[in-house]
Amino acid sequence: MRAVPSKILLASAALAFFAFSPAANAQAVDEFGVCHTCAVPYAQVALTPPAHFNPVTASDAQLDAYGFPPRPDPRKAPGAYAQWERVVTRPVTRIVPQLQATKIVNGPEKLATHGVPSASGAVTGSTSGNWSGYVVSDNTDPFKAAKTYIFATFTVPVAQQAFGKCSTASVNSSEWVGIDGSGSSDVLQAGIRADATCKSKKTTATYAVWYEWFPQNEIDIKNFTIHPGDLLYVYVWNTSPTGGHYYIADETTGVASSLAFNAPSGTQLKGNSAEWIVERPSINGKEATLTNYVYQAWLACHVLLANGTLYSPGDVHAGTSESLTMTDAGTNVSFADTTTNNVLSYQPPKGGSTYWPGTELWFFDEGPALSK
Repeated sequence: MRAVPSKILLASAALAFFAFSPAANAQAVDEFGVCHTCAVPYAQVALTPPAHFNPVTASDAQLDAYGFPPRPDPRKAPGAYAQWERVVTRPVTRIVPQLQATKIVNGPEKLATHGVPSASGAVTGSTSGNWSGYVVSDNTDPFKAAKTYIFATFTVPVAQQAFGKCSTASVNSSEWVGIDGSGSSDVLQAGIRADATCKSKKTTATYAVWYEWFPQNEIDIKNFTIHPGDLLYVYVWNTSPTGGHYYIADETTGVASSLAFNAPSGTQLKGNSAEWIVERPSINGKEATLTNYVYQAWLACHVLLANGTLYSPGDVHAGTSESLTMTDAGTNVSFADTTTNNVLSYQPPKGGSTYWPGTELWFFDEGPALSK
């Protein structure tokens, strides 16, 4: 867990620790995988920033204490800095999260077929039983460096069952960014869930914000309410091989949450891969049927190292970028395409325009998500 300067601790009383003991009774799990009697691991809530706090002029220690993502160097990564400034200066209300344990697992990728890249930096296509999206891999393990962060912004999708179907069995989806999980046994991640069930010909959709460091289960933030169409900013970063953080802000509702948490016992960040994923999670050990989310746009997808090196789905330097299509019994279920994100153009000091290529993703579902 990170060390918080004592002077900053005295400036706010909004520091909280969470620890719940397992209940003696049988674990009660609802149809969406939420466990109402399970234990929640320790986590530390970031201090609430005081009125008129300015993240742009704050010190690195203050940013850390108040739960803001690491500040990019504006000279080495001007595009990432512009996005960071846009996010941290949004007027939001920081909530103290109420944590809810689950029996949901967003685990490592389950490769079905593995494509072979044609050249260094080329995008290759593979299939997976649980993931769709993009994975950036680098066998030099660059993403384990402290203050490496992964980021994306996206809208909450509409959760529904397959068109024309009404079933009491839930359909589930997880939308997240994370580090590790491809070729490693852990995943440091945070994101949202969009699920749906149907009773008496009426569909009920359920949405949640969560974090997880696999092999621990997903932990929901039950007082962070999101709605279809909300625009979210999601950061995940590490301060050590066993120290993880998230910062999630909902621009639509003006709410944000930041938390520090530890890796499960015996687990350390490997740092060989980073991901932007729509997943069908496992609930009580069984892979869920994917939610019919139809489509979802992700913007500004990137990974930034502390030294200023920037990775994105379409720009991976010496590593590889893998486009994953999710399959179910041999049928394609969900996939993503990458496009140029001109929203993140910036103006260099000497004039001209520079674009940040390969940072926009479009996710689509198909096959069982639409008709099963």
